[in-house]
Amino acid sequence: MSYHTIFPTAQKATYSPTNNIDFKLTFENKKLKANSIRVSGKVQVELTTGVPIADQVAWDSLNGSHNLFSEWTTSFESSGIQENITDYPRYHKMKMEAQNCQEDFQKSSFASALQTPSNAGVENVFTGMAAADYAIPFSLKPNICVNNMSGDLSFNKKSRSVYLQTRIGSLAEILFGQEVTSNTIINITELQINYETVPEDNKDEPLSMVVLHSVKQVINTSSANINSKVPAVVVGMSASFQLVTHEKSMEYNNYATEDPNVSRLQLFWNDMNNNYISFPLESREEILLNYLESMNSRGHNDMLWSKASIDLGFGCGVKFPEPVDLRNQTMGVQIESGITNATPHYIYMYFQSIVQV
Repeated sequence: MSYHTIFPTAQKATYSPTNNIDFKLTFENKKLKANSIRVSGKVQVELTTGVPIADQVAWDSLNGSHNLFSEWTTSFESSGIQENITDYPRYHKMKMEAQNCQEDFQKSSFASALQTPSNAGVENVFTGMAAADYAIPFSLKPNICVNNMSGDLSFNKKSRSVYLQTRIGSLAEILFGQEVTSNTIINITELQINYETVPEDNKDEPLSMVVLHSVKQVINTSSANINSKVPAVVVGMSASFQLVTHEKSMEYNNYATEDPNVSRLQLFWNDMNNNYISFPLESREEILLNYLESMNSRGHNDMLWSKASIDLGFGCGVKFPEPVDLRNQTMGVQIESGITNATPHYIYMYFQSIVQV
């Protein structure tokens, strides 16, 4: 096995909010080791030049340094774009809530990505920081298709070079808190990608990847009908909500999975035999349990119905009984909730597909 480190194609000393960054992974006559890609660097936050941060500066605690990267696009030289995820930290937050308890974020595997169990822990990360002389190292494993593969990826027979493009989020996407203002500075330094390869064995074996497709829409009524279409055969859909006025506001966590009091959910689609399918969820318990299943939860989380009143996250979704082809049809979603014209919400829907490479 070989270990590799690469830097952005347009390398800079410092990267700032809204910067687009490109990486090129080349591993000729080798295979990219499945799920081995990590992003490393250092992050600096500064409120007033030379003045250490006291408190009231935070980012989403369960995301940690994943908050820095708002989008990820993965492309293969041989076949073009494989995945384009917008609002990436939101999906990562949903996954963290559905698959972990707060106590899990004490583990070193989360600590390396600066993930903590609570916002109080986040404030401790930044407290005392004066960006001129202090930066926090991080190392994270992005939740992208080449980190969700069933096997090693052959350069010669599958992908050729792999291109990764990311965008650093805006300041209001990354940070929030009473002390965060438009004058707050956040920089990333020493940015790099680390990955592993194994020797090419010239076996053209079947390989699959989990690929995400993200859709964002506005709901401004208590009984909403949404139609969505993505260019894929999908196996599930997971969604979360955000009050429109909370989007990219420095007062609020941009990736909070807010609860608009959804009371009923129904999905409509045609199956592979063109039979009309209706999938109603009639209670809060049913909605939450199906959401957790759509996120591949194994029951180990803090989102159980008995704990939902503690505001530990909310979402809705369905893991489909069989794959649904949305390339030539739309999926209908009907949502009954507490949303009104005065309190419009965004719904962020993430469709999961399994792609053969």
